[in-house]
Amino acid sequence: MEWGLASGVWNLWAPGVWEPPPAAPTELEIDIIEAVAATLAQTQVCGECAARLSRHVRIVPCASSAAATGTWCLLLATGCLGWRHHGNIAVVTPGPADLEFGPFRSR
Repeated sequence: MEWGLASGVWNLWAPGVWEPPPAAPTELEIDIIEAVAATLAQTQVCGECAARLSRHVRIVPCASSAAATGTWCLLLATGCLGWRHHGNIAVVTPGPADLEFGPFRSR
């Protein structure tokens, strides 16, 4: 399941105006990602035990393989609220006109 957050819808009406995203997210993008990630984590369940996910989400940069493409990539890491606390990870990348949130998956 992919989640998108519109941040530049006007780009859809102006073909050829879109510029590639910068190599690092802005402070505003990080604030938006933190808010959306906490909300998404509360609505998801663990893939291992079906327990709810914790809303405490850590944001860490992806490996250098994403940097080779010239865009940034962030990992959202959280644990489930079950007794085993399984780890779950989602990926956030910049899209052509929005932020793209990947699904939370068990590690």
